[in-house]
Amino acid sequence: MAFLFLLVLFVTDISVFYALNFYHQITDMQAFYDDEARSYSMAYEGEELAERLDGFCADFSRPLKRIYVQLQYHSDRILANYLGESSARIKVFFGHYFHESSTDEILAPRTGKYQIGDDYFLEGKPFKIIGINAEDVFEIPFASIPAHTPLTVTFVTENPLTQKELQQLQACVSASFGVSTLKLPDKQSSNQNILIECIVLLGILLLTLLNVAYLYSCLLDKRKRQCRIFRVLGCGPVKCGLLYLAELWILSTLLYGLAVLTFEAGILKIMNGISAFYVHALTAETYGGIYVLMLMLVTLLNLLNLKGILKA
Repeated sequence: MAFLFLLVLFVTDISVFYALNFYHQITDMQAFYDDEARSYSMAYEGEELAERLDGFCADFSRPLKRIYVQLQYHSDRILANYLGESSARIKVFFGHYFHESSTDEILAPRTGKYQIGDDYFLEGKPFKIIGINAEDVFEIPFASIPAHTPLTVTFVTENPLTQKELQQLQACVSASFGVSTLKLPDKQSSNQNILIECIVLLGILLLTLLNVAYLYSCLLDKRKRQCRIFRVLGCGPVKCGLLYLAELWILSTLLYGLAVLTFEAGILKIMNGISAFYVHALTAETYGGIYVLMLMLVTLLNLLNLKGILKA
């Protein structure tokens, strides 16, 4: 029974970690699909890109979430952010984002091929890898875009455009860049798997609740028997209660630490390799908050029934 008790507590902690990280994955995917549905792209090869983008932003009246460029005809996917924060800035796994006025630094994808401090050569110029990002792309500072390079410029709007706003966007693109062809976003929904993933998340949370309920019932039955023995041996009710709670806290703490190590060193690494969206969302503060809440919940549930246990 003791082994089963520890196993259930361990599985409960892992389920909570996975559910929280999985929820972060779902929200990330939804944000990604929302951006895809509001992205308008054009091909561009010319000079004075920054000045032309400045003029475009001044002319276009609708709010823009992001403007980024991608190098065409390159074996690797290389982006540069002009306006707004890229997701790579929010999710740098290792290292850090660009310094102000950086021109020879680059963020590498998390493929395992690149290490911080290595050099990556672009158009014969070395770029120092300063971070590993959460996307399968390279990112360079906007000022480092090689001259006379074919680019794809993408505009991401804050909200879907009406037909009139789309016409204004096309007119501004034509006036600023001399480009008449604008690639529109695919209207087909790309988030059809979100519902399935939400069902999976609810299933994980249900498993967690069942584990907690079973853990609580097992612990209650076991402690009633132990308290009878302690009382027969002359142990007072206060001391019995303190011993009971102390054992709960010690077991919960040890199992929580083991669950964190298992999740970090095992499950999270496996999921990172399976899904490009499954990122590390749990920080030390998050783990600490979950631990405090767990102890509070365990203590509250058992305090409510401690009187009955001691009288058993």
